Amino acid sequence: MVLRNDIDLIGDFLGTIPAMIEVTKKEPLQVIINDKVAGLFDLIPKKYGIERVYEGQHDKAFDLQIAFKFASIANLHMIQSHFAFVGLPIPINIPRPELEFDKLVSYLKYDYILAPFSRSLPPEQLWQQAKWIELVRSMPDKKFILFGNSKHDTNFINEPNCAVVFDRPFDVVCNLIQQSEAVISVVTGISHLCYALNKTNYLFFNQGLWGKNVDAICFDGLIPNISVEEVKSKII
Repeated sequence: MVLRNDIDLIGDFLGTIPAMIEVTKKEPLQVIINDKVAGLFDLIPKKYGIERVYEGQHDKAFDLQIAFKFASIANLHMIQSHFAFVGLPIPINIPRPELEFDKLVSYLKYDYILAPFSRSLPPEQLWQQAKWIELVRSMPDKKFILFGNSKHDTNFINEPNCAVVFDRPFDVVCNLIQQSEAVISVVTGISHLCYALNKTNYLFFNQGLWGKNVDAICFDGLIPNISVEEVKSKII
């Protein structure tokens, strides 16, 4: 089977991994992927033999983008929708994406990872910068890491107990997540990595079933209206 998996969002690409792995148990699989997720593709266990191929090498490839439309119609989680799209039984319990990477020892001492940035939500729908800063300041005995990339403000939280980690390789990001106590985030690729790695995720959530970390501990209500005290009451 040849799949076109031209998704450039971390979370959405992670959602395709369980179905791709399941396909390999029946037949060989080749995939066309976006360069932006190549580092994540490299973390799929090699034992499954999923081969990366490129546009022009195959005339026919099943385009996984169709699964997005199917999920909204059938009210499925994205991982379930990809199983349905490739003709596999839809799992009742949503499987975790399986990743394989070397364990690294972090030189950073920290408790929580913060992932406040979203590619899909406008600023007015996010938790305000001032509240992220207040949260960090109100927990001076805890150490934080701010996750982001080159498009984000490295001074978003400029506090002595918050380190900045931007644009790191996926294996480093996975190690940092695994070694943390928990991750506090909006719906973003980091939240999906938490599900894959079975790491506690405190989540500002305002979407449907499609992209939810189903294990996440969600804050209730409109995200901008959630107070710092509400957040602390869940994580402490």
